[in-house]
This record gives sequence, C-alpha cells and structure tokens, in this order.
Amino acid sequence: MSNNFRYVRLKTEDVTFFQPMDPFERLGLLDLYYGFAIGALFDDGESIEPVGLLVGTADEEKISIEWLVVMPEYQYRGIGEELLRIVFEMASNGKIPEVCVAMLPDVTREKFARGAKEYFEERLFTRKEEIGADTYCQLLDLESSKTLKNYSDVSCESFADMTGSQVRECIEKLGLIENATYSFPPGGFVSKLEPDLCFVSMAHDKVEAAFLVARMGEILLPVYYYAKTDDFGMGVIASSVFAGVSKYGKSKDVLVMARQPETVALAEKLLGSIERGEMLIASVKEYEKEKDDDSY
Repeated sequence: MSNNFRYVRLKTEDVTFFQPMDPFERLGLLDLYYGFAIGALFDDGESIEPVGLLVGTADEEKISIEWLVVMPEYQYRGIGEELLRIVFEMASNGKIPEVCVAMLPDVTREKFARGAKEYFEERLFTRKEEIGADTYCQLLDLESSKTLKNYSDVSCESFADMTGSQVRECIEKLGLIENATYSFPPGGFVSKLEPDLCFVSMAHDKVEAAFLVARMGEILLPVYYYAKTDDFGMGVIASSVFAGVSKYGKSKDVLVMARQPETVALAEKLLGSIERGEMLIASVKEYEKEKDDDSY
C-alpha cells in the first residue's frame, strides 16, 4: 500500500473535514463515549485529502461497524481492508471477542452502500444471522396498510405542542426510565428530534409511553421507545406514524430501531410483517487465525 496513506483516530473537531463521506451523519456517534471513528488520509507532502472513513461503536462484548466508505477514486487500493484491520486490532488489544456489521435493508439499496453485503462477506464476515430482536425494522407501505388501528383511548401529546422547557423536562424524565429502549442517551439527540413525530403519553407527572423520532440526514429514525403497556405503546407509535404520513406524504423513510424482543413483537403486532436485516459477524480469534494463515 502506498506510504501516502495515513490512518488516524478522529476527534469531534475532525467531523467537518470528513463530512462529505458521512451522508447519514454517523459521525454524530463521536459525541457518545462508546462511539469512535477512523479516517484514512492521502498525504503527498503538499496537501492532505480525506479518502476513507469507518465509524463504529464499542463495548466489552463487541465492536459494531456502523459506516465504512472509501472515496470512489481511491477504491481498490486496500484502504477499506486497512480500516477493517485496524478495527480488529482494536478488538484484539481490548480483548473484545466479536466484530459485527448490521446490514440495513433500506440503506443497502442506496448509492452509498451498493455491494456492501458482498464486500463484508468477502472480508471474513462469514457468520450470517437473522438478527431477530436486534435489527432495524422498516415500516413499509403504511398508507395502504390496514394493520394500523386508532388507539383513540390513549391520550398522546406531541413535542410540537410543548414549550422548550416542557420538552427538556420530559426528556429528563425519559432518561430516568430503566426499561426504555433507545439508541443513545435521551439527552444526546435533543437537537436532532423531529418534534412533530415525537409523542408522549402522561398521567399527571408520570410517563406512560413515549416514542421519539430524530432526523439523521435524509432518514427519520426513532431513537427512543418506552411503554407501560402495549396499548400505550401502540398509541404513541401510531400517532407518530400518522403524523409522519400527514407531514411527508409517505413513510418509506421512517425506520423503527428495535433492540428488545418485546419491542419487535409490538412492532409486528402494530404493523404486520416487517422487513428484516442481517448481521455479519466475525470473531477476533477467527480473524487472527486467518491472518496467520495468510502469512505463510
């Protein structure tokens, strides 16, 4: 590989430099303690140009690759493979047993991700599983769907009808609920929330259910869900979906992030069948064995 390529761990101040390669704003994960990003730079001594980007999250059990991209004019030079190698090295050094990639059924059809599934499969990610409860579920054809019901007995309030202080107070309460499902700590996505699509059901000062949606680039992505009962949950979800269809005239870009079995079951009950994604997983030991085999 050319010595002109450098690989660096990115900080929050580097986001603007790599923005052209981040259409879905994955670099926002750098604001969270478990988010990380690695940038590939072309440096010929006269100028520096960003040419590749990998964004992920990490905990003690696994590293999840959320985004990997190489600029078209620099593809087929091993930049993507080197970014993956660095991730496996991070996992090995941190004794993290697995590296995974979640394949999203809606995103893989986008121009930014064509061929992504095959790319990862060819580079060791050989254990393919249906995620089941740990997946992104797309809400399809809601305008013509007969599965959505009117849960009019559940009283919901939109964030769009609240004052700023009321919204902040509500989010503080949501952050104290232990069995909620969310992608980031509730306070971390306030600036990205789509108020018209965020709904909460309250009884006096207690939260009965909440469903919050944020805008990530061109995608509307639910980022928080909690419900005291299924009926309350369906009430806030249905209110959000109907508001989305009313506001945008379509719902194909609305996703549900479901990370718990009960949440998936609720989405299926409300929406009928949903499109499932795949997760490609590789163990660090498997990677290191293959790397050693290649050295002979």
